[in-house]
Amino acid sequence: MSLAGRTLLLPRTDAADRLAHAAEEAGARTVTADLIRHETVTPTDELDAALRDAGSVDWVALTSATTVAVIAERAAALGTTTAQLLTGPRVAVVGRATGAALAAHGVGADLVPPERSSAVDLLAVWPEGSGTVLVPRSEIAAPTLVAGLRERGWQVRDVVAYRTVPVTVPDPAVAGLLDGGGVDVVVLTSGSTASAFAALYGTAAPARVCAIGTSTADAARRAGLPVHAVADHQTTAGLLEAAGLALTTGARP
Repeated sequence: MSLAGRTLLLPRTDAADRLAHAAEEAGARTVTADLIRHETVTPTDELDAALRDAGSVDWVALTSATTVAVIAERAAALGTTTAQLLTGPRVAVVGRATGAALAAHGVGADLVPPERSSAVDLLAVWPEGSGTVLVPRSEIAAPTLVAGLRERGWQVRDVVAYRTVPVTVPDPAVAGLLDGGGVDVVVLTSGSTASAFAALYGTAAPARVCAIGTSTADAARRAGLPVHAVADHQTTAGLLEAAGLALTTGARP
């Protein structure tokens, strides 16, 4: 279904501007809401040490654009660049959005899952072999990737890079728009945005809900939100396609 004339509510994230631009090109209106914020882990000693030693590992596995942003921030603080830090190892990313964030810093990904973006999909294409993998991650990241790599015989340097902190005060303008039926589709881009949205704005808003993937959809349902569509591909185009689909169904896939 066309998004022309429809209003999408987007979480304010690193990818929100790109998603908003694409939605507006499709004729939609977009509203962004602060649901979560990311804070680089403090103290940064362990993270900085791992990044300084990145040249000695075989792989670096990056599971979000936020991780890329944190690495870039720490690289600057260390007097270097992301490209220089990642000169030695091969780099794996969980999906195209993370790959695009990395490419913006002059680094090409050596391994990207071809379809969906998840730790399971990255493990599915991970090459046979052995060696050391650096995994800088969110504090709340599921252990799927780290555990899966270790089960396959890889040595994993598992380092917390950032914390995800939920926003605790709702935006009155966003709440008013939701309560007044001024939002057609709420777009959820992670499990943390799903739980934060439910906590801030409740689960009874008349808007439809679409999720970027199955794990986000599961988190939304656990929080009590209906899920009307789930993106087949974790890309901007896939998410907008799901937003259009959400407008056509009343079921919970």
